[in-house]
Amino acid sequence: MKLENIDGELNLDSNRIQMVFSNSIGSSMEIRDTKYRVSFPVHQSFCSYNASGGNTKMGQNGTSGAYIFRPNSTRCFLVGASSKQVTQSVIKGDIMSEVYQEFSPWVSQVEDCFSV
Repeated sequence: MKLENIDGELNLDSNRIQMVFSNSIGSSMEIRDTKYRVSFPVHQSFCSYNASGGNTKMGQNGTSGAYIFRPNSTRCFLVGASSKQVTQSVIKGDIMSEVYQEFSPWVSQVEDCFSV
């Protein structure tokens, strides 16, 4: 496994797969298969929505919560849309490497890249 920082990109390579991340916004940009020389563009974003108030006493139009998604509009608020909001760290190993990304205090993910 090797890790490279090239022109605003974070490249995580195994012996076959290369994962490319944007340093500016932290998201995945591309996955490359070096054996077959094919690339797959990737786009990912996280959004939050404002919750509806609802009426929980009447059992109608309940509020948003852990199991109910009821936004009060269709407007999406991007989470971690700038490099100032995204924290990335990498753990490299012989068999697997991981990119830890934190987009906000409540949105994070781990992307793994295995040697094959």
